[in-house]
Amino acid sequence: MTQSGIPPRQILSSLRQKNPKLKAISTTVYNVKAKIRREKLGGRTMIQALFKELGEGGFEFDVLHDEGDTLTHLFFIHPMSITLVKNFSSVFIMDCTYKTNRYKMSLLDIVGVSCFNTSFYAGCAFLKNEKEEDFIWALNMFKKVLPKDTQPSVIMSDRQQAFINAVNVVFPATTHLLCVWHIEKNLMTNCRKYFDNKEEYDIFLSIWNKGLLPLKEKFIGAWTDKCLHLGNCASSRAEGAHAKLKTYLQVSTGDFQQVKDKLCLAIKHEFNDINVKLSSEKIRVLHNCDIQLFKKLISNVSIFVLQELYKQYEKTKNIAINPVCTENFEATMGLPCAHNMMNFINSMLHLDLIHPQWRIDRTLLNTSLINVTNDVDNEIMSLLNEFQFKYQQWPIHKKEAAKELIANFISNSELILEPKVPPNKCMLQRQRKQRALSSIKRDPSKFEFVEASTKHKSHANNQAPQVNEPVNENEDLTMTFENNVTTMLNLNDFPTF
Repeated sequence: MTQSGIPPRQILSSLRQKNPKLKAISTTVYNVKAKIRREKLGGRTMIQALFKELGEGGFEFDVLHDEGDTLTHLFFIHPMSITLVKNFSSVFIMDCTYKTNRYKMSLLDIVGVSCFNTSFYAGCAFLKNEKEEDFIWALNMFKKVLPKDTQPSVIMSDRQQAFINAVNVVFPATTHLLCVWHIEKNLMTNCRKYFDNKEEYDIFLSIWNKGLLPLKEKFIGAWTDKCLHLGNCASSRAEGAHAKLKTYLQVSTGDFQQVKDKLCLAIKHEFNDINVKLSSEKIRVLHNCDIQLFKKLISNVSIFVLQELYKQYEKTKNIAINPVCTENFEATMGLPCAHNMMNFINSMLHLDLIHPQWRIDRTLLNTSLINVTNDVDNEIMSLLNEFQFKYQQWPIHKKEAAKELIANFISNSELILEPKVPPNKCMLQRQRKQRALSSIKRDPSKFEFVEASTKHKSHANNQAPQVNEPVNENEDLTMTFENNVTTMLNLNDFPTF
């Protein structure tokens, strides 16, 4: 039950249900958990035990340490995540989360999108700092796991300039997109103060959401609609991955080994869910999609794709459909649009029209794990065979030097120290905020303070006595507002997002 991530109080409740005469108390459970952990370490440090588990478990991982041999960066990918990354490498959402470990190091979550439009953990990195060089290192590690000579079509994140610069360095051919949700919240944070009343601000939001302002028109029309983002315009998948991980962690005071164990539980559940869906959807047929047009697609693409294609098929029946195709749907989703379907209305859509991301007939999750291991083993065996062949041709002194070098390399176990836990300001603060120190709940964002302030002002205005003032019926508030917005957009000090 401990390995499954069940809290001690629930373990004790389960044991008492099975044996009402059990004499154990909460302390007993905690003592047993501590004993299990000591046995798991086996006299090694946490870092040594972690590296051994990562190496024996088939993980791809790497570390950096400072001059004092203290660990500063840790990157690792579960072997199941490697399989998913190699199958679905088109779009990734990346974001940092906090309050996951006792060292207060940020965790870079890399989240992928499967053929079923579900999310999966593609990799993660603990970073001491969030500077450009830190992100470049993490992205370079992730790049080594991707299929050879492959770069993602899109990487999405919030507007962290250091991360954006790192993406441009490591993945120059990849399109970086900003999260629309964060843009909306930055809009509230930075622009609300420019409006005198709520009515003007509401009109501004209405015009913004309709895409009538030049800035949003540029962001939406000329940028996101021309790249393959598979319908991902916000970093909500990464936020969901943060929330899922923290439900497994429960506290923010664990070390790297504990965080890794909990993350592995989440990854295994995701992998199993995708594997079950893969088997199920190969034999499942939707009633409304069982038409001549989709005959070649059924059992070869996911149900999500069939539903999206059916929506486009319904548009072909609409007489008022725009005769000019914008090609936005095909560019962003990798699927044929309604205009393209009209050319196949009396025949069948070809599988070549479907982006490989959505194909389930090409996805092999059961054998990919074995293939990844075999690729690595074959590379090592090839090098060893070449070394053995050349070794026979070397003189004695070179053979002795080679044997000594290999022996030193095998026996040399690099000692890397555990990061130091940041100290608290004082014991009194620690006693008062003990619960907050172990909390996994994130700190409020700036836009949330702005929202709270706006609600407070609105409530105060509602409580104030109303003064009847003459109303000018000829005043057009919308026209006045649009003139103000146009003027504001031309100002040099307009806040950037």
